[in-house]
Amino acid sequence: MKNFILFCLYFCPLIASAQKKLNYLSHTKTAQEIEAIDNKMDKIFYTICGEFNNKTQADTSQNPLLNVSQDILAVPIWLSRTGERWLYMAWFKHAAPEKALTHAIFKLSKENRDTFRLTAYVIPNEEENNFYAYEWLKEKPFEELKPKDLQHFDNCYNLIVANTQGGFDILPNPDLCSLKPSGNLHFISFAATLNTNVIYHYTHYFDKNKKKVFGYDYNQGFRLERLDKNKPMYEKIKKQKVSY
Repeated sequence: MKNFILFCLYFCPLIASAQKKLNYLSHTKTAQEIEAIDNKMDKIFYTICGEFNNKTQADTSQNPLLNVSQDILAVPIWLSRTGERWLYMAWFKHAAPEKALTHAIFKLSKENRDTFRLTAYVIPNEEENNFYAYEWLKEKPFEELKPKDLQHFDNCYNLIVANTQGGFDILPNPDLCSLKPSGNLHFISFAATLNTNVIYHYTHYFDKNKKKVFGYDYNQGFRLERLDKNKPMYEKIKKQKVSY
């Protein structure tokens, strides 16, 4: 009995610590931590990363484009690649993390002193890898992939600049991106406003003929609120079989 008590006193804190490190948001930052970042590129990167949902907007909006709850998860990946900043971003129907509505890998790079570039990439061999379901739960997501494995389409990038309100604007690319999000949607025009606690998306979606299907206008936008990284929404998730 004495040995068991000693075992618990020594190893239980280590076990708890290890479990804590497996928090899938462990490499993101809180709003307060983001505010304290001086480096502009790092500030943009960690503002994009985190866990968000539009529940507040969805619960009050009468707009059918805005009153459906969705969750967005963005986590840093490939942290060992010195000097590079990569992230994985996925959109989920609220409380349905087993099946991403759409997802992609992004690289943030510096264009010049005051302008940054966010480039989107397609994840390869999705069907063979069960669409990488729950990959973001791993301690090192996409560890088996390298940047050269990703597929990039022309015009699937956006420039980012600081705005006068203390945040950043992801500017729309004048040319449509052919990063097919889902179903009959074949092209997108992505834009957003980044703030520490709230992000607004102004994305427009187009069919194969480049005819606009729907989009979020600049008057309201798709409003996403940052969630507490220390209370992950899917912390106690039970993995379910993925069907597509």
